Order: sequence, then structure tokens, then C-alpha cells
Amino acid sequence: MPVTKAQPDLPSPPPSLLGRCVYIKRGPYQGRTAKVLRKMGDNTYQLGEQELGPETIVVNRDDVIAGRRSNGKKRAK
Repeated sequence: MPVTKAQPDLPSPPPSLLGRCVYIKRGPYQGRTAKVLRKMGDNTYQLGEQELGPETIVVNRDDVIAGRRSNGKKRAK
């Protein structure tokens, strides 16, 4: 006899961008890659390292593209 679950499956939360490498698609740093250092607000993130060097910038979520995860999961939205 199969065991029933106590709770229904809930939708999974969107994957976090923290610590991920992203491609900047708009603004003065267009075409560079950077690492997400921290979340500043609902749609803003602080980026740094990689091609930015010691400089850090704050961008909107719409201005970056998250790279694919190595295990084949889809991009963050």
C-alpha cells in the first residue's frame, strides 16, 4: 500500500541569484560578467568581482541574465 503525503506539493521558490555569476545586458557595464554579492531590495542586487575587479555596482534584476546552473536547471527568473 502506498504512503500518502501529509501535505500537497507546493510550488518551489525561484532560485536565488546570490553567489551566482551573471551577465550584465544593460548600462555602462554592458557585456561584462559579475558575481552577485548581496540582495539590496526587491529587484536590486549588488554585483562585484569577476570582470569588474574591486569595483561594486548596484543593478536591477532586469539588467542581468543569470547563467545556467551546472546541473542543468533552468535560468532564474
